[in-house]
Amino acid sequence: MGNDADFVMIDVNNPWHVQKKDLFTKLQWSAYEGMDLLGRPIATFRRGDLVYENGKITATQNGSWLKKS
Repeated sequence: MGNDADFVMIDVNNPWHVQKKDLFTKLQWSAYEGMDLLGRPIATFRRGDLVYENGKITATQNGSWLKKS
């Protein structure tokens, strides 16, 4: 109790065609682009809060950089 919870929910039966418009990456490309895959993330939780659901980011960025020790 009291710990952060980060996890992803995946629909393992959902086929999808990877397209650039579906990517959330700074690079804006993926080696998987154009491939047909089985299984797709449907929700992502960060610290127990919903941040992604059904193809849409639902939260604003609020992370912080960690300092080297």
